[in-house]
Amino acid sequence: MVVPRRMLAKKQRKMTLAPRGFDFLARWSQGAWAESKAIETINASNDYLAVPYGPSRGDPVSYAKFSEWKKFFEDYRQKMEKSGKRPDLLTFKKDVLEDLEERQLIDSLSELDDSESSKLVQSSSAGLEVETSLWKAKKALQLGTELSFTIKEEDMDRLTQWEKAYQKPLLVIQVFYDSAYIISYVLAKQLINEGKVKKAKKDRKTGKLTYKIPISFGKLFAVSVKPPSVESRILENEKGMIMAFPIFKGGKFTLTASGLEMLRST
Repeated sequence: MVVPRRMLAKKQRKMTLAPRGFDFLARWSQGAWAESKAIETINASNDYLAVPYGPSRGDPVSYAKFSEWKKFFEDYRQKMEKSGKRPDLLTFKKDVLEDLEERQLIDSLSELDDSESSKLVQSSSAGLEVETSLWKAKKALQLGTELSFTIKEEDMDRLTQWEKAYQKPLLVIQVFYDSAYIISYVLAKQLINEGKVKKAKKDRKTGKLTYKIPISFGKLFAVSVKPPSVESRILENEKGMIMAFPIFKGGKFTLTASGLEMLRST
């Protein structure tokens, strides 16, 4: 039987709503940690404040059962399908925020729809997309390992649409265990369009087509001054199966001069 394209697309979209298992939970938790470190690092500066803007990235560790986490994840994906790909974070100059009447809405920015958040977005400096990788970057680079900014192909059109709609610059931050690197989204697209980066390939962990842009094209954004601890967390699914996965907790980064320069360039 031939399945109509519209039905097939709807079926495929529905199938993506469920988390994909232990590895997915670990990566998701690591991503939540990376976003929190980017926010903490930027907010420690004298000039800038970073706040969540994309759909709230709840951490699996805050849920007792897998069914609760699955419900959160389904709601998250529905928000993504409705509003498109917002950057994970927005940055603001602190002196600009002091003059905004909407300042009290800043903490709930990710929950506001586009019409409610538009004025705040227009007052922002830039959007930040935060990615993460399980590497001790300093050691890996010393050993000659090629580390990368990882940008999923499926995100690029939607990020570009947001960039054009709001006329705001976008930056991509790749957070590693001991450091973070930053690149402008404009440069990332340029490298891809000019063929200076390999074509997107299916990531063996996520199964999604992903561009890998060598971090040598970016700048050092932050360095670790206190490593995170690694703990084990457990979720239980509907059938009683235990899901154990590692999480990063704590740790501290400090903004570099080149990182601050990138923020100021926006």
